[in-house]
Amino acid sequence: MIALTEGEQAFLSHFNAETFNQRLGPGISWLDSHDLDWALMAGFQRWAATHDPAFMEKIDDEELLPPFEVPWFSREEFLTRVQELLEVYPDLRPLILPYLRVGITA
Repeated sequence: MIALTEGEQAFLSHFNAETFNQRLGPGISWLDSHDLDWALMAGFQRWAATHDPAFMEKIDDEELLPPFEVPWFSREEFLTRVQELLEVYPDLRPLILPYLRVGITA
């Protein structure tokens, strides 16, 4: 079973709060600056929806958000993590695969 790191959970909490509340913040900014589609977060969101009891509360209450951090050293490390999550949640492949291939070289 895969688990998100504390850093990944913190990043995801900020990303979710930003997207659900329609505001630009550090999570969206990091993804955009690395030319990463937001759909790539679906595996992280699936994990949180099933394993984090405070998943929904963090979206609406900024005080519940942990300190922001970027847990990946590079775009490539992030994409590797996305691929690992697709092994656990293969039903997300149609949503994610088109964006996973963009910019990847052999």
